[in-house]
Amino acid sequence: MKIPDSFKAVQRQVFQDKVIQHRPAVTQTGSLGSVTVVPGSISSSYGCNFQLLSDALVAQEWGLVVAQDAKVTSSDPLPIAVGDYVQFRGKVYKVIGHPVYDSHDELILQFQQGAVTVFRDIPQPPYKQGDLWHMPELTVDYWLNCGLTVDQVMALGFTVDERMGGHSYVCVNSRASGSFNRADWKLTGTTDKTSAKLLEAI
Repeated sequence: MKIPDSFKAVQRQVFQDKVIQHRPAVTQTGSLGSVTVVPGSISSSYGCNFQLLSDALVAQEWGLVVAQDAKVTSSDPLPIAVGDYVQFRGKVYKVIGHPVYDSHDELILQFQQGAVTVFRDIPQPPYKQGDLWHMPELTVDYWLNCGLTVDQVMALGFTVDERMGGHSYVCVNSRASGSFNRADWKLTGTTDKTSAKLLEAI
């Protein structure tokens, strides 16, 4: 059944008074081979109807939380893939479902802002306050093969001890883009020199 364009126009005017921003998922591969999927930069914006979940059955079906996770509806197609992210009023949500109906498109969203990203290599933005970084013990070969010049390594701001790895850090200053900044990360008390001990101390 084709929904008349006139109906969609009214639906759009009355209900689609919110704007979401699309942030495609970005895969980052560190120099040690670790892979992290994070929200990328904002690529586009769409008018929609944004609602926090209130239906317990819908929340249970998708494994979500009432009044925390959300759904978006739009009378127009939303070119946003499952696995991508959307931002609404400063909060970030991951798209975990994208049902399409005759009358509208729908996105099922899982709240992500509080989620902690754990880095196993030198973090590259975006990262946020509270994220964790656990650097394994490093060898001279790592620095020789990392593709950085001696001056670039020095500019990272690591102490001689930190360049040996085996430390854990917590992010104290969020950074959405640009390059790694050592000042964004606070060294924690974990200085074990084996991966097993590191994991136990987390």
